[in-house]
Amino acid sequence: MDIQGYLSSGIIESYCLGVASPAEREELDRLCWRYPEIKAEVAAVSRTLEHFAVAHRQTPPPYLKSRILAEISRQKLEENERVVRQVRSIAGKIVEMASLADPLEAAWVCSLTPARKYGNLYRREVFRRGGTVSYALWVKKSVSSRTNAHLVAHFLVLRGAGQLTMDGHSYALEAGDCATVPTNVPYSLRVTSPEPLMVFLQRVAE
Repeated sequence: MDIQGYLSSGIIESYCLGVASPAEREELDRLCWRYPEIKAEVAAVSRTLEHFAVAHRQTPPPYLKSRILAEISRQKLEENERVVRQVRSIAGKIVEMASLADPLEAAWVCSLTPARKYGNLYRREVFRRGGTVSYALWVKKSVSSRTNAHLVAHFLVLRGAGQLTMDGHSYALEAGDCATVPTNVPYSLRVTSPEPLMVFLQRVAE
């Protein structure tokens, strides 16, 4: 191996600055074990960069902290307002789907949490009117392929995200999205978000 050529390639400097590619980092870690000269150069470059940073450090202006905190507060406020708008929109869709007279019932559905620990699926019945039954459904991983005979299934995503595959076609779903699965149509559901998928599921008898 041309050690001198490698030392002058700039990879070590990139490594110490944290901008080397994953492949470059992996290769350099491996070479440090095999070649003491390369390991020593990594240590020397790290010390040089550290001394440079200390020598050129600057005290931030006094107003910077207040600006950063103000920006954080603004972003949090915007996120809270976005969540409120989303919850209101979802609650409105529940009211429409379930024909609720009291919007507070929809808000109650949105606030539900599983009553116990569960493995992959947890379902809780929330409304029953005639041939229509509504559930709050939590999914951690997936719903395996199935077909509903004599039932139409309406999905409204309350939290999380997932992918609905229906009759061979896939659809990405996130909070606020709706989907309808007709009778005798095979479908499956896969969670794509880190958090469990929470769905307002309505099954209507035909």
